[in-house]
Amino acid sequence: MKRQLSILIPVYNRLCTSLVMQISHQAMHINGLQYEIIIADDASTDVAIEKENKTQAENTPNAQYIQLGTNKGRSAIRNYLAQCSQYPWLLFLDCHVTLTDNDFLKKYVDTPDPYGVICGGVSSLPPENGRNNLRYKYEKALSKKFSVSKRADKPYQSFRTTNFLISRDVMLRHPFDETIKKYGYEDVVLGYTLEKSHTPILHVDNPVAYREYEPNDIYLRKIEEAVTNLYNLSDKLYLYSPLLRTYKKLERLHMTSFIKKMSPFLLRIIKRQLTSKHPSVLLFQIYKLLLLIRS
Repeated sequence: MKRQLSILIPVYNRLCTSLVMQISHQAMHINGLQYEIIIADDASTDVAIEKENKTQAENTPNAQYIQLGTNKGRSAIRNYLAQCSQYPWLLFLDCHVTLTDNDFLKKYVDTPDPYGVICGGVSSLPPENGRNNLRYKYEKALSKKFSVSKRADKPYQSFRTTNFLISRDVMLRHPFDETIKKYGYEDVVLGYTLEKSHTPILHVDNPVAYREYEPNDIYLRKIEEAVTNLYNLSDKLYLYSPLLRTYKKLERLHMTSFIKKMSPFLLRIIKRQLTSKHPSVLLFQIYKLLLLIRS
């Protein structure tokens, strides 16, 4: 049993009040557990959200709220949280998820010790504004690929930052790559690093659920950032990205030059469809490939 646990929640312009209440309630009911909850706000610009999160932390046992003056980025904020923690096990949770299992925390506490990293997985709840949200449809389409058995087949390639437990010692020795400032692939790079260091990863069936999804146009902007990151990391992540492997295959067939010439027109047409009321997951995959070729 893991008796000492730091629960770490990075926040940027998103409410985490519900998640903090859920995780606090579960932690208080595990006998013998020493724990802390640290919320680090990465210089949010929404003052109202910042105030609600801070108030929630102030009214939650063993919780603290840290407000940063400048934005560190997705990698650096997680490294910062690890440095602020005091306990030997760190549970990282994205702020906009919800817990769907009353034993979520206990399942992590009871996991075997030989593993330096334990990944619980992610599921998706239907969005309040309908089922035609692009990110929701994409996550649902990928759900079978992220079953426990599928993740266990490729444990390092399946690592995601949304919901994972990690030894503090492992985290401090193998931090997130802080050169990755914008959205995307910081988790894939850490998976690569953990494999190179032979750190054992265990995948378990202990998911959190997405409960909020960005509007389609905002999600596409984030994907553009992610694909740029992927292109810059292509030498390192070739074996970790099916998208990169498809790109390289087209390159070997001498097709990328032609596609690149057509990409401005194709991207405009597909983007119009993806921001419509009925976005296509297949076209979304093509859109990402076109972005990569354009890079």
